[in-house]
Amino acid sequence: MSTNKIISLKDKLEEIQERRREDVQRLSFDGYLESFIEISEDKIFSIKFLNISYAGGLFEFFYRQEDILPFPLDSKIKIRFYITSKSFITAEFTLIHSNFHKNFFNGKTSLRYGGSFNQEAQDYPVLLNFIKFIYTFSEKAKDSKSERIVSAL
Repeated sequence: MSTNKIISLKDKLEEIQERRREDVQRLSFDGYLESFIEISEDKIFSIKFLNISYAGGLFEFFYRQEDILPFPLDSKIKIRFYITSKSFITAEFTLIHSNFHKNFFNGKTSLRYGGSFNQEAQDYPVLLNFIKFIYTFSEKAKDSKSERIVSAL
């Protein structure tokens, strides 16, 4: 029995670009871009961004009651993005939704927040360039099938 299946090239391309976007975000947020909630001028709390887009983002953090209390929805918070240990930009973020998430690998429960960036904030143009880079790279990148050879220096 033969089953004919029509594949939309546009849908397949969008799927590939979304996978690349997720890979670039994961590399960025796990590798070189650290994120913190600004509690005060001299106190910040580590968070992990999971997703970032033109519309906003999603982040999570593990907390103990004595560390920090959860933020109510519609709160406006400041998020610092560090690319070095001392250099950062600040994004203004409005919390739109939240939920608790149980990590099946380590059993820890985190609090996840999603929200939107204030596009009028002073550092937003810098953040926008970073988001544009993620999208543009995902659209233009090609998958490599090359063998990687590391030179011994």
